[in-house]
Amino acid sequence: MPGMVSTLLNTTVSKEYFVPSGDHCCKSKVNNRGKCLAIRSSNATTEELALLAFKSMLSSPSKSLLASWNTSSHYCSWTGVVCSRRQPERVVSLLMGSFNLSGRLSPFLGNLSFLRKLDLHGNQFVGQIPPELGQLSRLQMLNLSTNTLHGSIPEAMGGCTNLTTLDLSNNLLQGEIPTGIGALKNLVTLNLRINGLSGDIPHSLTNLSSIKHLSLRNNRLSGEIPPDLGNLTNLQVLDLNGNMLSGAIPSSLGLLSQLSELILGYNNLSGLIPPSVWNISSLTRFSVSQNMLSGTIPPNAFSTLPHLQAIAMDHNQFHGNIPTSIGNASDFWAVQLGATLLSGIVPPEIGWQASFQIQSPIFPLR
Repeated sequence: MPGMVSTLLNTTVSKEYFVPSGDHCCKSKVNNRGKCLAIRSSNATTEELALLAFKSMLSSPSKSLLASWNTSSHYCSWTGVVCSRRQPERVVSLLMGSFNLSGRLSPFLGNLSFLRKLDLHGNQFVGQIPPELGQLSRLQMLNLSTNTLHGSIPEAMGGCTNLTTLDLSNNLLQGEIPTGIGALKNLVTLNLRINGLSGDIPHSLTNLSSIKHLSLRNNRLSGEIPPDLGNLTNLQVLDLNGNMLSGAIPSSLGLLSQLSELILGYNNLSGLIPPSVWNISSLTRFSVSQNMLSGTIPPNAFSTLPHLQAIAMDHNQFHGNIPTSIGNASDFWAVQLGATLLSGIVPPEIGWQASFQIQSPIFPLR
């Protein structure tokens, strides 16, 4: 009888915990709402119940991969779970990349309030990203890449203010990039590549003062490249390849003195390459393939880019001569200048006599 279960609970435990039905919790009963009611001593922590809830949302084959996840052992010894040394009951990392897990992400992961690393990349998770993950204010690394997650990126992710790495790449995410991501001032790596994200690049991303790696490639982003990206002075990689971006390349990108890779190919960009871009002496890879760009290559372009290893300017409307300064670029391993109106001879000393043939892209879309 319901009244008897209530009396039993009041006399045996100090707290009542509800966990999803189907979970293998020990000493459990089913209440009158069909919920699995864990009857445990008070050391059944929020952490353990959150982990069991995560397991309960996995598909049946995946659960067998987590055989160690049962109440006969302490949850800090469970596969993939790392607890704090200073506070042994607190889960600080959940590292389950490429575990062949499938199912949906549990919103109860948001109860792991001391979590610093959540790595679930390379699995087969479906469904949406729970907005409850935005409660994890201590989280420093979130990697959900290479799954089959869909829906939009929750605006609540802006609550993870200590994030340094956010990797949601290789999923089926749609909708706009939430402006709240711009509040993640500690973010060093933002990887949203290979999704179906649309809309403009939000101006709020220009507030990411710590960012070093920004990859938005292979989405459906439109509009212009925000000029204020040139204020991100720590940026080393800017990859916007394979979108529907239009307008001119902002001259402010030439202010990025630490930029190593500038990948803008396969968009609808037009106009000239700003002279300032040819002065980013730190560049190693530069791609503007498959746009509608025009103009000439400055005569001293390759003298001011001493570290350049790969350049792709094919399928544009560039004209004029190939600068003889290309002979100064001794580190080249790939040059793509085909399908343009450029003319001239590549100096044989760098071994690129056949470099004007249309080649496979050095910056592939996949």
